[in-house]
Amino acid sequence: MRKQLFLSILFSCIVLSSNGQGSYQLTQYFQNAPAINPAFTGTDNFTDIKIGYKQQWTGIESGARTLFASAYGLLIRSKYDKLKSNALRMSDPSLYEGNDNSSFKRSAAIKHGIGGYIINDSFGPFDRTNAFVTYSFHYPLTPDFTMAFGLSGGINRTQIDANQITVQNPDMDVTYQAFLANGATSNNLDINTGVLLYTNKLYLGYSLQRLLQNPIFNNDEFSNEKESLSHVVSAGYILPLSSDYLFQPSVISIIRPGLPSIINLSAKLRYQNSYWLGLNYRNSEAFSIMGGVFINKAYSLSYSYDFSLNGFSEYLQGSHEIVLGIMLNNDRGNVPFAW
Repeated sequence: MRKQLFLSILFSCIVLSSNGQGSYQLTQYFQNAPAINPAFTGTDNFTDIKIGYKQQWTGIESGARTLFASAYGLLIRSKYDKLKSNALRMSDPSLYEGNDNSSFKRSAAIKHGIGGYIINDSFGPFDRTNAFVTYSFHYPLTPDFTMAFGLSGGINRTQIDANQITVQNPDMDVTYQAFLANGATSNNLDINTGVLLYTNKLYLGYSLQRLLQNPIFNNDEFSNEKESLSHVVSAGYILPLSSDYLFQPSVISIIRPGLPSIINLSAKLRYQNSYWLGLNYRNSEAFSIMGGVFINKAYSLSYSYDFSLNGFSEYLQGSHEIVLGIMLNNDRGNVPFAW
């Protein structure tokens, strides 16, 4: 009984945090889009740097906390940069004059994106850090449609602080002692891949995460528990409402064999390149309000608040999330494609 109780508590902690790992559990998942699909790397023709923090379940002591930092840019630029620098934002349609099929050269429009991110997730005794490098190859199918292929690889570091786990008669608990003896830290390499089709008005992406399906924890007592392969489908459409306003509905679905799927539905409204407001709904778990501002072509700041919709809503006080963005070499004052 003690063994089953210990395993239940331990794996509840692991599964909650492991399933939450990955930027799609961030309300503003679009702020770190290459973490859900590496093919997003390099969609922007400037260097995009983000730093984010999320505090979940503020009504619970030692509630879940997520920190992330990311940086993405171009390794090799398209020779059409001057013409297409606004292609993903539609802020200056006159730039497309003369961009006809007869003069368009695919080889000149190819570009390569590169970047990386670090995400740290913690909940109670459980702490996990992901550090990944991302790469993407962007091949133009037509002057308007581009297909991107992405790959990311890195390390997942899992730690459990045994001092925060309490069991009855720990000296006599064989499972607990085996856990301590085999170590409470695990390091695993992993790979993600993805494909993205995008234009100036829409995107459609698919990615596979956790291709190596590593054990959740490298410990003989728990070696049968593995991370599940995740299928991630994302789509978004940019609809100009006027010369000043853009509306973008989007959806992301994460399908994990043997585990509940995650579906995020969001809608954002942007005014020029100045500010935006949005709503997000996630699988009967949370409803969120969010918004952000763009400052001086180089900075952005956004905030979101989650209202819990599950059975624990009376105990949870919601989740706060804030993201700071820095856009380098952004002379035209564009905003990120996945704003």
